[in-house]
Amino acid sequence: VLTGDIAYDRNCISVEDGLTQCDTGVKTEKYGTINFNYKHKMSEKACLFNGDKVLLKIKENGNAFVIR
Repeated sequence: VLTGDIAYDRNCISVEDGLTQCDTGVKTEKYGTINFNYKHKMSEKACLFNGDKVLLKIKENGNAFVIR
């Protein structure tokens, strides 16, 4: 489990079923900036913004949960 701040959220494009896919960087103290791609429903959750604080829960398979 890591905490971090959003460094960027860019290249957001519409994909299937009303989802948007974004390229995001989370700046962590331990690992620097971690880049990941995520999908979300814009109607339920907006894109992340620079400086937003998040909690990352990294799973064994390399995927992660991002909690705003």
